[in-house]
Amino acid sequence: MLAPNTAPWTEPYGLPGSGLKSAGPTPKALKRACIRMGVFDGLLSTIDGNYNAKLESSLDQLDPGKNGYGKGRWELIRSLKVPAGRAHAGEHALDAVACKLLQAEAKSLVVKPETPSFGPISDGGIVLIDNSLTHNTDGIPLYPAFDTSWYVGQDILAPERLVVSRDSSSRPGKAFYATGDSKLRYWFGHLDRTHYEGQVFNKGAFMGNVAPNYIGGGPHCHVGINVELLLGWGKQLLYGSSGHGPDYSKGSPTIRAQMLGKW
Repeated sequence: MLAPNTAPWTEPYGLPGSGLKSAGPTPKALKRACIRMGVFDGLLSTIDGNYNAKLESSLDQLDPGKNGYGKGRWELIRSLKVPAGRAHAGEHALDAVACKLLQAEAKSLVVKPETPSFGPISDGGIVLIDNSLTHNTDGIPLYPAFDTSWYVGQDILAPERLVVSRDSSSRPGKAFYATGDSKLRYWFGHLDRTHYEGQVFNKGAFMGNVAPNYIGGGPHCHVGINVELLLGWGKQLLYGSSGHGPDYSKGSPTIRAQMLGKW
């Protein structure tokens, strides 16, 4: 049987008036297969992409008792081999041209999701993903970070809808881990409070205040970001002037630039 990535599922087809799609690359691929199987009278060079009564009748010969083209017939057509006595006997009914038609249609049906909507960490700040990362999160691998919100007591806001995964601490201050709807994972540090597993913050919701801390240039909120759920385990974003440090240096691409095309 042809693998699903070689002859992928596209979508259901049916006769005009059935409420299903009735024209496209898939019927042309099916007609090629039916011609090779000897159940469709036509020329490979002249077939079109219409799902019509002639194609329905041909599929009925191969798979009686069903209507239209659904996943059952998709499974069947992937398994069929050209019968003995015909040209290309023993080959798959779906030839290379038919497979390319299916692949092209399947690719066209994949809708790339839009970049999730982010906000800033604090009022008047820039959108989260327009920051560049400048340093590691000490003791927490794969969470390169940037610092923001530079005075004690400044409100810290959720940059997107977040679900807290666990509490933490940041010496000085308190901290917590959270996962966003975007699949970015966060560690927020140097706050005046922590939060516990399961707590939800909607985008823009108040999450705490900057706690007194005088490390790394003065009071701030530390925002560490992990991208393993999107890029794969062990992967992390570039940070610092070289992309791998040194800490507290600038020059890496913004988070947006690094994640372009990943959502």
